[in-house]
Amino acid sequence: MIKQFSLVIIAALMLSACGGSDDDFCCDGKPLKSSEASVSSDESSSSSAAAAPSMSFGFEEGIDGWYINGSDPGTIVTVNMELAHDITNAAMEIKPLDWTQHASSNWLYQAKLAFEDAPIDLSDSTLSITTSIPQSYIDDGALVFQLIVHHTDEANNEYGSYINVSDLTANADGDYILERAINVDSAVSIGIQIAVTPTDLTIKDTILVKSVLITLPADSSGGSSSSAPSNQQEIPVTSIDGWSSDNAPTTLSIDNGVVVTADWSATENIAMFVLDEAVDMTGATVTYVIDVPAAYVDEGSMVIQPYIQQNSGDYQGVFDSAIPGGWNTASGLTAGENTIVHGPFTAPPVDIQRVGIKFQKPTTAVTGDITIRSVTITFP
Repeated sequence: MIKQFSLVIIAALMLSACGGSDDDFCCDGKPLKSSEASVSSDESSSSSAAAAPSMSFGFEEGIDGWYINGSDPGTIVTVNMELAHDITNAAMEIKPLDWTQHASSNWLYQAKLAFEDAPIDLSDSTLSITTSIPQSYIDDGALVFQLIVHHTDEANNEYGSYINVSDLTANADGDYILERAINVDSAVSIGIQIAVTPTDLTIKDTILVKSVLITLPADSSGGSSSSAPSNQQEIPVTSIDGWSSDNAPTTLSIDNGVVVTADWSATENIAMFVLDEAVDMTGATVTYVIDVPAAYVDEGSMVIQPYIQQNSGDYQGVFDSAIPGGWNTASGLTAGENTIVHGPFTAPPVDIQRVGIKFQKPTTAVTGDITIRSVTITFP
């Protein structure tokens, strides 16, 4: 099994047994087991600054602890995908087997690792995953990953933004690094999810995960955090604070996200969040994960229209249905979770403070709550 060690204890052991070396090898010349989760906070003898503490997960000895989301822990094969150990490359294989269920249930295509010593405080941390992605996916260009951090309370899960293979650049070793900021104070697991399939569904080549690294913030005695300033802002969906229906008859509540109970006596219902301060969103995108009931998808005519807007003055904003993600008809969505990327915005007002969604009335009356699972602003 994957072992996880106390930050204080492992640091003390490494300093006393290895003389504070920064190497991965201890005094007996044997490497730390990369299939174990190691937590380190080494201090270089040549510098007075402490290195950032981190948790690393490798695969030299196997893939113990990993399983397929939606299945029992330990399950590494389903009809949809398979996880396996690549001994030669010391990696975990993610093998798509059947894309059929992806359109309605992309969460079934997630490799998940539950922490033994959960919950873990991963506030102000960074998740970095080294992968080997077959050229077939790069050429196709449509495959998208999401790095998901699961909270003890599912309503506080961080789904993260889309990571499109078309936006990645291989490093000198030919590997691709998937990375995101984390701000989860009670994490129980992480997941690597195939959020969008390749356009060519005959592509089912194996993706290799070579290593997983979580960089934690430096402790109080070590100064500032090692994490680079994040270009992402997560809008909270665990409390109604900051959310508004903007005088629409919509009822908003909390249940594993912001629950939107529409009143279709009105032409449109609204759920919007007001930021603490205005921001310039030129070049930015807003990513929504929205759970849509099957009744709306079957009826087909309701529209999800994201927007951004000023919170004072002329209340100018971006409501253009022509920009990416600006107009989403229910007939084009799937029952369950949908990820909508709104933007990038080319020339919005420079003082945006409202981020929201207008739900346009369906032709036929439909009931059922819509849930906003997550909202992430990604700045350029």
